[in-house]
Amino acid sequence: MAQGEYISPERLENLYIVHPGIATIFVHGDSTQTQLIAIIGVDPEPFAAWASKVVRRPIAVSEIQTVYQDPLIIKQMMKDLDRIAERKKLQGFEKIKGIHLATEPFTMENDLLTPTMKLKRADAAKAFRREIDELYKRVNAKSGKVSAKL
Repeated sequence: MAQGEYISPERLENLYIVHPGIATIFVHGDSTQTQLIAIIGVDPEPFAAWASKVVRRPIAVSEIQTVYQDPLIIKQMMKDLDRIAERKKLQGFEKIKGIHLATEPFTMENDLLTPTMKLKRADAAKAFRREIDELYKRVNAKSGKVSAKL
């Protein structure tokens, strides 16, 4: 991270993946940034059940595409991730500050997982570069920081 802290994204992913709606998670921190962001691949059925509680109406698996970027859903997912971070006693620099919910979890078919189900970090960063850059713009705008990279 830009402030000199080293983070272990795999360790954080293993902590955050306990959320019932998350199938896969890619925790990312650019060396020019001071905050972490994450790309989250949701598990359709558990995500639909979780999202139904958030919006207080039934959401069918077939309609979850319509709620992925709903601000209420994003806000609640961030609150849930913050709770996980607090429970696991994570340092401030280990907490995720921005998320993008992906409509397709990371798979071998989309070439983002190895045959042993490990995330291909470089490939994921390349595949989601636009989303990563946008997340950093939003996170930095919220915190009032100017990104050296953007």
